[in-house]
This record gives sequence, C-alpha cells and structure tokens, in this order.
Amino acid sequence: MNKTLSFLKLDYVTLRPYVTMKNLFIMIAVALFFTVQSNTSSISILMAYGFMFTGYPFAVGEKCNMDELYISLSISRNAVVGGRYLFTILMELCLGVFACLVSVLLSLLLHRPIEARETLIVVVTLFFVLSFLQTLQLPVFFKMGYAKGKMMTYMPLMVLAFLIIVISKHVSKVLSRFIEWLSKNPVTAITSGILIWLLTVLISYQIALKLYKKRDF
Repeated sequence: MNKTLSFLKLDYVTLRPYVTMKNLFIMIAVALFFTVQSNTSSISILMAYGFMFTGYPFAVGEKCNMDELYISLSISRNAVVGGRYLFTILMELCLGVFACLVSVLLSLLLHRPIEARETLIVVVTLFFVLSFLQTLQLPVFFKMGYAKGKMMTYMPLMVLAFLIIVISKHVSKVLSRFIEWLSKNPVTAITSGILIWLLTVLISYQIALKLYKKRDF
C-alpha cells in the first residue's frame, strides 16, 4: 500500500507542471462561455478535463521510458496500476470540488440563483459517469500505451461532449425528473450506484493489471 501511495505522489509530480494558472484561467474561461447556456454545461466541461489529465502521466511515462525505470526501482506493477487508478479517482474528485466552486462564482458574477442541490447532484452524477468512462480508458493505456491508445480512449469523451451539446436544452427537464426520483428513492439509488461503480472499478483494475503484466519493458 505504501508503494501504491508513493506512486500516486509520483503521478501528481508528473502532472503538476501542466496545472498552471494559465491553464486554470483557460478552463474557467471555457466554463464561463458555456455557463451562458446553463450551469450544468459549465460543470460538465470542467469535470471533462479529467479525461485529458488522465492521459498525461502515460504520455510523459512513455516519452521518458518511465516503465523501465519503475522496474529498475523495484516498483511492482501492482503498485503502478493501483497508484494510477487512485490518482485518476482523486483527480476527478478534486475537479468536482473545483467545478462546484467555479459554478458558484460564475452564478454570483452573472447574478443567477445558486442551485446548491442541483449543482451537487450534477457533480456527483458526472463523477460516477466520467470515472466509469475512465475505467474503460485506463486498461487501453496499460495495454497499448498512450500514443497508440489515445484516439481509441478519446472516443467516449467525444461522444459525451456531443451529447452534452445536443441535449443541453433538455438537461433541466431530465435533471428535474432525476432529482424527483432520487428524492423518492435516495437509499436505493445511492446504494445501487456506489455498488455498480465499485464493481466496475474493480473489474477494470483487474483487467488493466493483467494486461500491464503481459507487456515487456
């Protein structure tokens, strides 16, 4: 477990140069543009950045032959896969918090009412949806590497972005119905969602670990 957490820190150090104030301002500017339509769109765009950030450690590692370094440092493949999964989940959680803060800030600037409950439900839902899509993405990276696998892994994100644009005008109605159903069945909905998510992550992890162990470095 200690090696897994150490690898998690290593991924953070790898990503940190890309998390600059310039990039943050660009993210906020894009969110502001989409907030003109709805807060839901801005939160979706901000949290979708996690999809791009997921590939950065793989890209840097492939460019610098980090996989061979991991072997020379006696870092097990279990620690590599486990650390990267933890990093991905924590990163999406951090982006969810960031999206909430930006949404509140933009609502204040645009003099719009702050829908705290709606915002929280959107963030939690997107966390589960995006992290689910990332469980499809990570095994591909561990098997094929970043260069070969990036186009295949970005296809779900392109589909998601297209759907967000197409159905953005109808999101409020769907979200209202979802909130109504959730309010009537909170325990069933939350428990089922968490169990399905945990099972998906576990299966994805096992597949990624099996594929990564087969690679020669």
